Amino acid sequence: MKKLAATLAVALVAALAPVTASAQPTDAALVQTVTADEPIAPRGTAVRLTEGHADIGPVIVDGHVELLLRDDSATPPTWRYLEDVTVVLADEAVQTVAKGYDFTGAHAGDSVWVVPQTEVTGVPWLGWNTQHPSLNGQDATLHFGTHEGDGDFSVFLQNGGFSTPQVVGETMFVPAGTHAHANWVFTAPGAHTVPLSVTVGDTTTEPVPLRFAVEGEEADTAQQSALPWWLLGIGALVLVVGIVAVVRGRR
Repeated sequence: MKKLAATLAVALVAALAPVTASAQPTDAALVQTVTADEPIAPRGTAVRLTEGHADIGPVIVDGHVELLLRDDSATPPTWRYLEDVTVVLADEAVQTVAKGYDFTGAHAGDSVWVVPQTEVTGVPWLGWNTQHPSLNGQDATLHFGTHEGDGDFSVFLQNGGFSTPQVVGETMFVPAGTHAHANWVFTAPGAHTVPLSVTVGDTTTEPVPLRFAVEGEEADTAQQSALPWWLLGIGALVLVVGIVAVVRGRR
């Protein structure tokens, strides 16, 4: 049975408020320009993202709010409907869990598959932005639904190697002009879906499942990345946090 489990990260203040992402990038890799003339791929154009940069973000299309994915591996960068995208994680995405990350559903020494906060060769680099000109400076709130798939799923940010992990919960307020990345963690291989929706102004979109294909051998035997777990957050955008509620899916 799937469930959402809430937990508080160590040393963070408990308050009934959504996570908030800061709008100021702290790394050159997060500086980008999103233009109004970037194409939107026709609905039904299926793609598998195996590496490269991509962001989830709201776009106003024909007067309606849509939550799309900006595929920066395409030339020019192309927005895609979430239901057409599969994010593929292979052996290059395997990481070993350090102490203090039990909120992921894994324990120290376990191996997991990670979409990292900092770009890694051979792994998709998935974030979010509120930079499309159609938003006209509006803020947004991202909503994470119940994960479907084996094992556990979590999303967290970490501002440097020794800072406290900041766990993204069921909702996250994203100010206008934000570009951020996080660690997306899966503890088991297989097919996974994470329903996502967005609120802009008075409009909330219907949840759409983003698919993840966690492939390859079992994590215990897969070739693991040499990047230490605690380095995943270095050079990425800081997250300002009140409460942290872990989004976890478990069978």
